[in-house]
Amino acid sequence: MSSILRVVRRARWRNDAFTQLTWNAFPADPLGDMATTENALSVWLIERDKSNLDEVLTAVAASRERVSNIDFVLIPYQELAELIDKYNAIISEVPGKTPHLIANIWHRDLSNLTGNKLLAIAKYFYRYRQDVDRYMPQTVKELLINAYNNDLIEKNKLQPSLREELAEVV
Repeated sequence: MSSILRVVRRARWRNDAFTQLTWNAFPADPLGDMATTENALSVWLIERDKSNLDEVLTAVAASRERVSNIDFVLIPYQELAELIDKYNAIISEVPGKTPHLIANIWHRDLSNLTGNKLLAIAKYFYRYRQDVDRYMPQTVKELLINAYNNDLIEKNKLQPSLREELAEVV
């Protein structure tokens, strides 16, 4: 089954302080990673075999100002699709706007969101908080260098600070 990837900050999702909340409480911190634009939440489709995971994370990294770790959570696509359907939201194929020449095809928007719908989605994602994964900066840098050297990134679309950081090693 394919998955949906959302970039998060692990500290917001796996904080031991959350255990102090009652069983049905939802902490506020993870909402900081659920920012929307025009009532849509940006996510990525990850293939069943995860063969596109590195390309997607390279695309995310290529959109940043510098090399840093990437924290993310993977949610089963079918389960999320059922939740989206229940709340009359939409999963739309919307090309990403990253400098990566291939990965943008896997970008999706969860759209037609309201505050209540977004909270329901955040609570659903929170169920997977123990599965938040991290690519360390060295791994991210290697992915970027590989994509840079193989012309998979539009170099002129990189942030100047990231372009300078990569120019030091390529």
